[in-house]
Amino acid sequence: MGALLLAALLAAPAWAAGKAAAPASEEEKLIDYFAKTPTSDLNPQLIPRYMELDPAKVPEKKRPAFYAKKLELKSLRKTLESKTKPPIRRADLDPIKNCAGEEGDEGMVRAMSIGGFAEVFSDEVSMLSEKTKCTECELVEEFTLTRVLVRPDPKTKKKPVLHLYLHTKDPLMALVEQYRSGKSAGTNFFSVGFFGACR
Repeated sequence: MGALLLAALLAAPAWAAGKAAAPASEEEKLIDYFAKTPTSDLNPQLIPRYMELDPAKVPEKKRPAFYAKKLELKSLRKTLESKTKPPIRRADLDPIKNCAGEEGDEGMVRAMSIGGFAEVFSDEVSMLSEKTKCTECELVEEFTLTRVLVRPDPKTKKKPVLHLYLHTKDPLMALVEQYRSGKSAGTNFFSVGFFGACR
């Protein structure tokens, strides 16, 4: 990943402050550009503008890919920032127990893999919580765990389905892979220093 892209991903204040929204035609061109361009080839100067786009102005058919790319960029930023954090990240802080998920649909679920995410399951998240001493919400805050809540059509009377994802570049994926293979993942200081922990 180029140096300019890294700088743009780490420019958190720019994502919050931003500039005035572009005209609709320019917004659509920007959405198409981000959808078709590999993340490593993106023009980093356009990232803040993309992150500030109003989802309501994104054409409905393009929203799943839009959200997936946006979540990918957020996750890459978290991964980069994690390299500067201490091994024990929340030693003196109260546990985070409540957090909202991303609202999505089946189109977004399909688009998540395009955005570099892998689906993980509740037992795997429980394992990660045990190894890192992080609550599920702290895995969302400190790592790239992403919760996507899919609400079905009210006419079907089905319950909402919560999908869980980790970005494939998240170091915690190594623990998931060890767990899936049946291998033991240690919790010694070396592994905590590599993966990170909350307490």
